Amino acid sequence: MKNILNKLVNGRDNRLSGLIALAVVLSIALGCNCTKDFDLNNSNSSSNSSSGDPFASNSSSSNSSSTSRAGESKPNASKGAMPTDGELQYLVRETMLGFNDALQKEDFSDFHSGISKQWQKQITPEAMKSSFQSFIDGQADFGEIKSMTADIEDKTTRKEAGFNVLDVKGKYDTSPIDTTFDLSYIAEGSDWKLFKIKVYTGVKNR
Repeated sequence: MKNILNKLVNGRDNRLSGLIALAVVLSIALGCNCTKDFDLNNSNSSSNSSSGDPFASNSSSSNSSSTSRAGESKPNASKGAMPTDGELQYLVRETMLGFNDALQKEDFSDFHSGISKQWQKQITPEAMKSSFQSFIDGQADFGEIKSMTADIEDKTTRKEAGFNVLDVKGKYDTSPIDTTFDLSYIAEGSDWKLFKIKVYTGVKNR
């Protein structure tokens, strides 16, 4: 392990050289539509971190509607119940691939159109892009998750400000750095809509 970390820091391993771990948290406060309650925090981790992040699709991948796999389906949020494992895999992959697609295009318009109405009132596509500019500049790309199964580490449903809320945390075994996620959704009709995302992934060191 010590040798691996030394190679990462000193850039002597072709698999890891030039990579750093980067995390960004983007979320809103539920129950208020005023922009002053918008919460945005940025933090960089040290170069010897072995964790990773984002959500996404490779610029060469097809539309997110074609990313579902056998045993997976879109969850119904109308009752606020915990989705099945297959439904969670579908939901997380769609979110992550949509995010990655926005990074590759350097355009968050499509991604913004799919988040919760509450969040849309508090942030623009341009502000989203600005928040994740460090990912774009670092050429983050985890489109490989399209063929992967996420390791779901925590999942809960709860009530907040009158909303049914779903929280999902986990990671994808991407190389050379894992891509981790911390996502929160609110029920809008029959759909779970994103209102918080925490991403942690490897990017190229500038």
